[in-house]
Amino acid sequence: KSDKSGLYITRDIYTAITRFNQYHFDKMIYVVGASQSLHFKQLFKILEKLNLPFATHPSKILHVPFGNVRGISTRKGTAVFLDDILNEATHQMMIVMKSNEGKMKELNIKEEEMEEIAERIGISAVVVSDLCAKRIKDYSFDWKRITSFEGDTGPAIQYAHARLCSLERKVEEKFEFLKNKKNLENEIFSGKNSNFFEGKLEEKEAE
Repeated sequence: KSDKSGLYITRDIYTAITRFNQYHFDKMIYVVGASQSLHFKQLFKILEKLNLPFATHPSKILHVPFGNVRGISTRKGTAVFLDDILNEATHQMMIVMKSNEGKMKELNIKEEEMEEIAERIGISAVVVSDLCAKRIKDYSFDWKRITSFEGDTGPAIQYAHARLCSLERKVEEKFEFLKNKKNLENEIFSGKNSNFFEGKLEEKEAE
C-alpha cells in the first residue's frame, strides 16, 4: 500500500506459514465472520499453489464462518459490550421475577437472593440465545424472546433443570443409574443421539 502497510492477504500468508513453522499444527481453523468467506477461499488457494505442506489437504486448514447479530456493528459504532448485555440480562430477569411475586413467595426466595438468581438465569438466556441460532445465519437479539420461560431459551432450560432436581429429591433411588458418569454418557451418545452429535460435529454447529 502507499502507506507501506501490507495487504490483509499478504499478512495472512505470512502468518499461516509462521504458525506452521512455529507450532507444526495438525489443523488450523479460522473462526471469522461469513463476510470474509471469499478472502479465505483466496488465501487457501494461494497457500495451496505455493505447495505448502499444510495447505495440500482441505482438512488441514479451514474457515468456520459465522453470522452477525443484527443491529450490532463495531464499524457502524453500534457495538454493545458483553458486560452491558449481561447486566441488562440480569435486569430483565429481575423484572420477570418481580412480576410474579406469588411464585417467589411460594418458592421462599428472599429479596437478597433474587439478584444472584436473576444473574445466573440472565447469563443462560444470553448463552442459549446465541447457541440456538444457526452459526452461519444472522439473527436479531430480542430481549422478550430470550428471557421467556417457554421455548428453546436459557430460562426454560433452567426451569426444566429445577424440575428434574425436584424429581430427583423425591425419587432419589430411580436416578442412581444416571449418577454414574459412564452410564450417563452412554445414554446421551447412544442410538439416534450418536448420529445427531456426529452430524453437529461435522457441521460445526453448537445447537
